[in-house]
Amino acid sequence: MKFRYKVTAAAVIACIIELLAFHPRELAFVLNRQAAKNLEISSADMEYLNWKKENGIWISETDPQIFISPRTYIETLEVSLELNREIPFIVIYYKTDSSQEFNDTRMVFTEQVEKNNLFTIQKPVTEMRIDLGDDAGVGIQDIHVTLNPLSFQFSFARVVAMILIYIAATGLFQVSKSPNYFLKKENDV
Repeated sequence: MKFRYKVTAAAVIACIIELLAFHPRELAFVLNRQAAKNLEISSADMEYLNWKKENGIWISETDPQIFISPRTYIETLEVSLELNREIPFIVIYYKTDSSQEFNDTRMVFTEQVEKNNLFTIQKPVTEMRIDLGDDAGVGIQDIHVTLNPLSFQFSFARVVAMILIYIAATGLFQVSKSPNYFLKKENDV
């Protein structure tokens, strides 16, 4: 086989190894037909409880809550916020059945609030409640929720490293010679 074909075959095998060995969870999620992928929910698609809208900004009252009804399997959830001040935490309560109540057994929580917050749920969800703290006066300029964001980090460096290892190994085997130990056979006297 020509060297070019061998390197091409090594590249294909290295890509397959990259997918199967380093990204099996992402690959299984992509192949999952139940889950909606990269489903964006904007602020217009949410229900607000204890919020009032002033000049295009949602201002919180005491115990503000935001409700979403995704009705899909959620592996991960990304909440993107633009706020007028920092908040102490984000709590997301969810229901796996519409007859359930929101409680502490079905929730995800973070105290490190950033512009983009990622939560892992891994369950089918019918309804969600987002709590952005208990304080009044928090202003939301923009909020977006992305259900099952796909973030696939294919590493070309690993693929190149596997190809280089293959080239080095085949090159070393081609230049190697079988050793001559100067052993005499019994008949060679």
